[in-house]
Order: sequence, then structure tokens, then C-alpha cells
Amino acid sequence: MVESVASQKRVVPAAENGVGFRLQHCLVELIDLGLHAKQAHWNVVGPEFRSVYAQFDEIAEMARGAADTVAERLAALEISPDGSAVAVGESPLDPFPLGWLPSPKAVEAMLGRVEHIGRRNRTRIAEIRGFDPVSENVLVEIVAELDKAAWMLRVQRA
Repeated sequence: MVESVASQKRVVPAAENGVGFRLQHCLVELIDLGLHAKQAHWNVVGPEFRSVYAQFDEIAEMARGAADTVAERLAALEISPDGSAVAVGESPLDPFPLGWLPSPKAVEAMLGRVEHIGRRNRTRIAEIRGFDPVSENVLVEIVAELDKAAWMLRVQRA
């Protein structure tokens, strides 16, 4: 009997693979960031509402796209990506403030999260350098997107 391609793949827990471990943690943070951005998008109030509301939606879209890229990279490495609620519940990001948030507070809360994930991914890039250039490149591209989002949030404070 010929086994299907899916059954032939070996599922390696992300913790057993240094690159996969780091990508898995990146995946969790990006999913969480997307959720935080939507929470902020729904709850921002104040005079800058419209522009900040749209900006948070752009961050949510960026985070979802980046998470998808990371999950696909994990799958290409034959590591099962885990984007479950349980996995995301272990994200190192602080819970996003609940309730209505004036736009300056919402921007600060989002900026802290975006910068945090950017720093963590810079560390991951350094840690996997030389092991997997494709995964390294995936993380470099994500950091570029996070840096852009952070810049756009920082200028909201001016």
C-alpha cells in the first residue's frame, strides 16, 4: 500500500529544532499581535480616531500575512505550525488593555508590542544566522515590516 504524502511527513515538535523553535515563537507573537491590533482597532477613540483606526487595521493585516508566511516556512521544514488558542495564550505579549482607549494610549500600547516583537526577531535572526538562510530571510522581512509599523506609530506621537 502506498502512503499518502501527508502521512509520510514526519511531524517534528518545534522545540526539537532550533530554527523551528524560534519560528514557532515568532508565529505565536504575530498571531497575538494581529489580535491586539484588532482589539485596538475596535476600541480606539478620540480626535485622531479615523487615522489610528485604519493604522491598526493595517497592522492586523501585516501580522496575519507575516504569521501565514512563518507558518508556511515551518511546514516547509516539516514542522507542524501551532497557531492554536492554547499556543497563542502563551504569548509573551502583555494582554492588550480592554475598553475604550484614547488614541494616544492605544498608539503607545501598540507601539510597545510592535517594538517588542521586532527586538525578539532581531535576536532570532542572530541566533539562526548560518543555519537556515531562508528562515533568516523570512525573519528579516518581518522585522522590516515591524520597523515600518513602529515608525508610523511613533510619528502619531509628534
